[in-house]
Amino acid sequence: MQATSAGKPDRGAVRFATLGLALVLGTLAAPLARAHFTILIPDRPAVAKGEPVTLSVLYGHPFERELGVLKRPAALWVRSPQGLLTDLTGRLVPLAGTVREDGVASGWQVRFTPEERGDWVVFMRAEPVSNGKEELTDFVKVVIHVGTEQGWDATLGQPLELVPLTRPYGLRAGLSVRAQLLRDHHPLPGTPVFVERYNDAPPPPGTLPPGEHITRIEKTDPNGVLAATLDAPGWWMLAAEAPAVSVPLGERRLQWVHRAVLWVYVDEVPAGWRRPAEGEAERER
Repeated sequence: MQATSAGKPDRGAVRFATLGLALVLGTLAAPLARAHFTILIPDRPAVAKGEPVTLSVLYGHPFERELGVLKRPAALWVRSPQGLLTDLTGRLVPLAGTVREDGVASGWQVRFTPEERGDWVVFMRAEPVSNGKEELTDFVKVVIHVGTEQGWDATLGQPLELVPLTRPYGLRAGLSVRAQLLRDHHPLPGTPVFVERYNDAPPPPGTLPPGEHITRIEKTDPNGVLAATLDAPGWWMLAAEAPAVSVPLGERRLQWVHRAVLWVYVDEVPAGWRRPAEGEAERER
């Protein structure tokens, strides 16, 4: 794997280029799909050194698994446990050849092989979604564990970023996770964070719970920290939406909306396992 940082650790900061105003013109009055999120999940949350892993990039409702189409991610990178950065954007391929003439597909996949033990952080910037008045961009990341703990809490320098404070793997249903929301490296308090589990297949008709039981909402505290209890096994999304930033666009203004999305895996609960009493969860982490 060729690292872009000439063999030097990145000290936890990588800057994305300034977002271009790639507007999708046409039906400008259409509202943004705020309930749709970028899904970035590997085929396994943990692999052995030298074992290939495939990641899928999807877009839609995670719990209902109602998926739409999306453009090729603008940037997709992986950070090694030593802090070396590798650009995977050029390796992205459309799911099952579903790419259309306008460049969108039902999903994208990328494959890479972690060549050392530790935690590999895959992170991406989605192509902006715009209605001409607002432009929504997701900054997404997921941690792949390879044998030993090193680097899962790395700060990447995304414009908006959820940094895990709880190790984002080795979790069991009923445990809580914590993360800190940063905008331009500074904590962002009082920000809503959407918490939702991903389903591998759409739930059977008539079985969906009420919306308030599908997507939970937490708010970050004065230090930008959130806590969420993940009560079932599988992949979970933590997605924070920062207040919009108004930028000039000719004679009018455009609202930039950034979201930070962190994907976390919860293991199946072994038979006979009990939820730790208060104070035990920290020792387990």
